[in-house]
Amino acid sequence: MIKNVCIVTDYYPPHIGGQEILFQKIAQGIAERGINCFVITTKTFYSDKTVESKNDLTIIRISVPNFLPRFWFAILSMPKILSLRKNIDIIHGTSYGGVLPVFFTAKLLKKKSIITIHEFMGEKWKEFESNPFSAWFYSTAETFITKMPFDRFIAVSNYTQLQLKSYGINDDRINLIYNGSNDDVLKIKLNNSFLRKELGFNENDFIFLACGRAGLTKGIQYFIEAMPAIIKNIENAKFIFILSKADKRIWERIMTGLKKIDKNKFKLFSQLERKELIRYLHLSDCIVIPSLSEGFGFNVVEASLLNKKIVATNTGSIPEVISGYYILVEPGSPAALVDGCIKAYNNDLQYAKPKNFSWDITIDKYIKIYSELFNNQQE
Repeated sequence: MIKNVCIVTDYYPPHIGGQEILFQKIAQGIAERGINCFVITTKTFYSDKTVESKNDLTIIRISVPNFLPRFWFAILSMPKILSLRKNIDIIHGTSYGGVLPVFFTAKLLKKKSIITIHEFMGEKWKEFESNPFSAWFYSTAETFITKMPFDRFIAVSNYTQLQLKSYGINDDRINLIYNGSNDDVLKIKLNNSFLRKELGFNENDFIFLACGRAGLTKGIQYFIEAMPAIIKNIENAKFIFILSKADKRIWERIMTGLKKIDKNKFKLFSQLERKELIRYLHLSDCIVIPSLSEGFGFNVVEASLLNKKIVATNTGSIPEVISGYYILVEPGSPAALVDGCIKAYNNDLQYAKPKNFSWDITIDKYIKIYSELFNNQQE
């Protein structure tokens, strides 16, 4: 019977992001089911504890240089994993930061290995990455990962599963396990009128919200470029942005665009605690998800749970997981986002029945794969 799992992920809470949510849920879920879980990750803030243990969950955080942090995490995490050799049955990592340490330590320790793939961009790198060398590097890295002999690749959506198959990975090495939905967004109650006043917004303002990492694939820059035309067509339009800096070039493009907008029209927040983020999700009238690619889409699922109007791009897994009242638009197009936002304001939307993504089911499926691989290893 599987007793010990080592999870290797470069990012983990308090760092904010979809990967972080997924692995926190997996780690907590398997520990609650009696499996001893070790999480090897980076130390996000100076105040973070290096080792944090509670019941069957131990989180070990490694300090890495700010320069090439994923590279240094791959190097510095391996000695820590190897030191746990007597407490590891399965090693589970994530793209991209967990790939190399999981590959090498699994081979050295002769343990079964699992890698969760959130999304691969493939040829899209050439379309959206302006630096040809970077596009080549990331595309080559994806190909390299698919050639590595992990015992199992986990896809978080059918879209991601099809991407993996396109690289030639056999069906028997791929499992589709959807992420769960973060229903904590439904548990917070608030006074929207008070919060609007706190932000300087009026009761009749129509609030568009976008949140996430300001990275290449999130497309926030295109929504910023759409703002002037949205404001021109919707006089009472207001905007909330909750962004974390991920790509310096994209961040500068966003800041340059916002300088052209009346400061009374928008509010910009950096990384917020989860409770604060949820407050603003509730406050919004429409949630905008301008992604260029999406492996699963926590933002999409949360917006659907809140029954918000959604303007999202027709790309990646978004059509697969979206529900409620929404409109899908062309990715990478400010004009398409303008059109979508106007239609959302005018209630010109389509509807899909709610879709259920359960964390319990997600965790049970991971445990089943852990057990299958561990039993095969014992034979």
